[in-house]
Amino acid sequence: MVAAKASVVGSWSATQLGAWVSTFGEDYRSYPNIFREHSIDGQLFVEMTDQDLAEVIGNEEHRERIQLELQAYLKKTEANNSEEPSLKEAKQWSSCQVGAWVATLGPEYRQYAR
Repeated sequence: MVAAKASVVGSWSATQLGAWVSTFGEDYRSYPNIFREHSIDGQLFVEMTDQDLAEVIGNEEHRERIQLELQAYLKKTEANNSEEPSLKEAKQWSSCQVGAWVATLGPEYRQYAR
């Protein structure tokens, strides 16, 4: 897929990954179920090749959009990685974003990030 190192995305559950992808629009609302059915969590997702992803997501336009969104998210996350979110920023987060942030606190908190 993309040369993505372990990141916040890698700590997401299939449910969190699906919730993130479904924010791309109405046409992406089926992906949470697809990711759960195929047990694709964040770690597996960032390790998938284009061919792997094509087997799960047949729509090439959707695959490309998801890849672009992932690259943008990773870039943004890396740029902000050393900064703690402000309360003002955190108040605007979706439950998926909150869960992803909690997962970055350490492996002992991952259970709370689902």
